[in-house]
Amino acid sequence: MDAVSRRYAKSVADEPSQYALWDHEANRADDPATTPDRLGSRSSRLRWWRCPVADDHRWRASPASIANSLAKGYSGCPACAGRQLSVTNSFAARHPDLVDTWDYELNGDLTPADVVGGSPEPVWWCCPNGPDHRWQRAPLVMARQAGTGQPGCPACAGKQASVTNSVATHPTLAGEWHPDRNDIEASEVVAGTSSKLWWRCTRNPSHEWQATGANRVRGRGCPHCKTSLRSILEVCLAFELRDFVADLDLADDKVVIDGVPVHVDLHLPAVRVAIEVDGRYRHGSEKQLERDTRKTQALLAAGYRVMRVREAPLKAITAADVVHDADAEVKTVADALLARLLDLGWLDLDPDAVEEYLSEPDTRHHNDAVALLSAQRPGQRIRLPAPVIATVDQRWEVGIAALEQFVAREKHAAVPWEHLEHISVEVDSSGSPSGPGPESEAGAATSRAYKLGKWVGAQRRRYARGTLRLDRAAQLEGLPGWQWDAVAAQWEAGFAALQVFLEREGHLLVPAHHHEPDGYPLGSWVRSHRRRGGRRTISDDQRQRLDALPGWTYDKPRDTSWERHYAAFAQHVAETGSTATSRGLRVDGVQVDAWSKTQRAQYLAGNLSLDRARRLEALPGWSWDPQGDAWEANFTAVSAHLAQPRGVTEAGDGPAAMPGVLRAWVAEQRVRYAEGTLDPTRRTRLEALDGWVWSVHEDSWERHFNALCGFVAREGHARVPTGHEENGLPLSAWVIRHRQDHKRGKVRADRAERLQQLPGWAWDVLAARWDAHYDALCRFASREGHARVPTGHLEAADFETPTGDDRPLRLGQWVIAQRAQSKNGDLPAERMQRLEEVAGWVWDMRVYAWERGVEALRAFIAIHGHARVPPHHVQQGHNLGAWLATQRRSIARGELADDRVAVLNDLGVE
Repeated sequence: MDAVSRRYAKSVADEPSQYALWDHEANRADDPATTPDRLGSRSSRLRWWRCPVADDHRWRASPASIANSLAKGYSGCPACAGRQLSVTNSFAARHPDLVDTWDYELNGDLTPADVVGGSPEPVWWCCPNGPDHRWQRAPLVMARQAGTGQPGCPACAGKQASVTNSVATHPTLAGEWHPDRNDIEASEVVAGTSSKLWWRCTRNPSHEWQATGANRVRGRGCPHCKTSLRSILEVCLAFELRDFVADLDLADDKVVIDGVPVHVDLHLPAVRVAIEVDGRYRHGSEKQLERDTRKTQALLAAGYRVMRVREAPLKAITAADVVHDADAEVKTVADALLARLLDLGWLDLDPDAVEEYLSEPDTRHHNDAVALLSAQRPGQRIRLPAPVIATVDQRWEVGIAALEQFVAREKHAAVPWEHLEHISVEVDSSGSPSGPGPESEAGAATSRAYKLGKWVGAQRRRYARGTLRLDRAAQLEGLPGWQWDAVAAQWEAGFAALQVFLEREGHLLVPAHHHEPDGYPLGSWVRSHRRRGGRRTISDDQRQRLDALPGWTYDKPRDTSWERHYAAFAQHVAETGSTATSRGLRVDGVQVDAWSKTQRAQYLAGNLSLDRARRLEALPGWSWDPQGDAWEANFTAVSAHLAQPRGVTEAGDGPAAMPGVLRAWVAEQRVRYAEGTLDPTRRTRLEALDGWVWSVHEDSWERHFNALCGFVAREGHARVPTGHEENGLPLSAWVIRHRQDHKRGKVRADRAERLQQLPGWAWDVLAARWDAHYDALCRFASREGHARVPTGHLEAADFETPTGDDRPLRLGQWVIAQRAQSKNGDLPAERMQRLEEVAGWVWDMRVYAWERGVEALRAFIAIHGHARVPPHHVQQGHNLGAWLATQRRSIARGELADDRVAVLNDLGVE
């Protein structure tokens, strides 16, 4: 017994599960002396292992690590765990449906086959819905979003501004975009943003307000122009008050508080009085009381006197409020309101006129108020406030009439709980017949939505309590389909659907989310009865009826889960014509992707029954080795592509050379070849293809570099414009990526040297652009004799800018930016020194203007002997008269610095 055998009681060869993973080929090449029968099963020495899932599932680990993994139910394969790139776990293999969103231009040589499907490192993606739909996201996040059905593109999801979703694409919103108060352009904001933006009304430009883009998209318009539907009591009080307050206008209902328009029921702007009318239904909750209190305090803080007319049982908020009885008539409320206003003295009221109105029995403007209310509510009955008188018998007659109308139409009395029945009966909003009270002609019978479902529920509760009259109970029982127990009726409907399913399918294996052809959720009904809690809620009779059904069980049958998954998988095959499944695929809520993989794994392990194996093999297109079949299919497709007359020699290289899925497959083969994990037979077959190459990256770099050299030979420089393509290659993206890699130190020294030798090449485009502007400034100073560049001045470049843009340089804006950066301390000292060396450069134009004005004033005094400069006098090309007038105004306002005032005084300026 050797040292290894003495140390370990068992070798790797003695453990079948470990021995099955032993990589004989790799270990033989690595250390021929070490064999599985000479290595302990708990050894810490690193050896090669191979997973049967795929050829490239190979890794180094100790037997002890493998044993620990197997004890936990895993093989320890890092490729299966997603920690090592493989042909089975690359993004292209795991998510072929997302390969089309891969941005081959910005990702450069990186392909979906080069990234693990669950990688957390962000890469670039693109969407066909818009030219600027590009974003960075980790493949892991993309896969999760695709599995939940969420849109991966942030522009499509409304999280990134685009030419397809910005405010500028909405004509109405773009027309109301405030041009001055937003610090961003309309094209740079998503229309549905939750951020507040400034808007300006097109009908009245003086109307400005803030609102979120989401509210605007939902139809929110100008709050100043918005009109609110007034309550009946509110309109009637307004008409009565007009005899005493001439400027009361219902259209003038907005008060601006802190820039926000606030609605006021009755607004008297001349005396700054706001009157709110609060009904008990709308204002009865605690939350609404808080809102009313906050609104009252805000109005008081804004300088308004506030009175609230509140309906009992509401309480007064301030001492000025008026509280009237519930359902009080308009005249009663108007009398209380006028009397309270007279006592407060807020308005210039004539006491005799008020007393005369209080002595009158009726309102004065009843018809005018009703006419306006009818116009605002076309087709509706106008019921003025008045006490409601309705008996139980009257309510019963209305309800039974509505139910009989429902039964006549639907042929049954199973009324849904939330059902509203439209009837031609005089009822109030609660379903009560209207009692006597002041009404207009608009109160004639009309169609009303009656809450029939709740009325039916009330009758069932009265019957259960024994308070429903026998004759009324008999009348309800005489209706077809009437049930006193709605739950029992629902159970009968589910049981009937289950019987229909049994007759049609021959079994009771109802899928969890199954719906019958008529839409009944039978799967949910069956699951609720199989649950332990659901079994306790059914009666003995219902339990006996279920037990009598052939095949019924409260426990899930042994093969129910497999049959359910098989049925879903067979449905997928029938619909798509293929047994291939995308990652996480579900059919009717059943996870068929993981299930199909489990069946193959059980088959390979010898744990799948023969009957199930035969049923799976009977499915069209079924294969126990889909990876091998996929390899053969891709090999055939690549062979056909390379055999085409165009003779593509770089297989899969370049966006136009080959479809995306084939490019990913070709890249996987190259990776496996480089790692030495490609099967020798497959390697030989690939090398036999005409035009096949293994190292495409080196060739790709040379082709791009040659394209750049061709560009330099033609243009005379290496400043490639953004978006430029050369000979079908994305040369601009290639150049940008190399500049970025250079910053990270990822460009090889020999390549960097070759690039630097090209004329016009720059690693830092921003620095080169600064130098281009500086050269333009020097040319301007040499030509004009100073460096005071006008704000909007454009200076032509003597050569193209580092980005390849040949448009004139915005020199005036650049100069302003340099001064601002210097003021903020953001301008490097080296650049400040270079600017100060330019002839005529000044940092502060205001100081220069002051000094020039003083210089001109001294010249004027030297000539004329005094400082009384005429208003429009020009001295040495400087408008001295206007400048001196400005200084005098600044002195009068106390805005001119003391040292400058002293200078002017010394010069004799009065």
